[in-house]
Amino acid sequence: AKLLSGSLPAESGNIYWRGREISTEDLSKEVGYVSKCVLEYDKGDTVYSYMEKYAEKYGDKESDDIEQALEKAGLLIFKDCPLERLSAISKQKMLIAQALLPSPQLLVVEELTAGYDFVHFREIMRILYRLNKKYQVAVILTTHDIEVMLEYTRRTLVLLEGKLVADALPIDIVTIP
Repeated sequence: AKLLSGSLPAESGNIYWRGREISTEDLSKEVGYVSKCVLEYDKGDTVYSYMEKYAEKYGDKESDDIEQALEKAGLLIFKDCPLERLSAISKQKMLIAQALLPSPQLLVVEELTAGYDFVHFREIMRILYRLNKKYQVAVILTTHDIEVMLEYTRRTLVLLEGKLVADALPIDIVTIP
């Protein structure tokens, strides 16, 4: 996940994206990365002002781009809300919104749903589903939860010590020895 997001440099080999070789720096502009980290912000930041600061990373992002990212993450109605007043689930949505800012075609989501109750878990998964279906954003979800894998994925890759050991339908992963 970190290699795809550009936050970890490749030690060897090449990365190919959409049929062409690409650097991790360029890849990070085309791939949104949602980590399981805590949202860090300055006291007094609102949802919108935080996104403006984050947008500077991508150059001249228009206010429409920020509002679209907030809309896709289900946060537009909170744009004037101070970040310290947001619930934990809304802060998690902020991580999704900032990953959507460069308008990626691929979103890499790292253990995003761990630690949430069923209602909040489903809310996050609905956002990811909508991003995929309505906006054609491919989603790679890293998870250790077999139930999540079975219910929400169409294809499953299993890694063991950094090596690909299976690439199959989710049901085949749990039923075929």
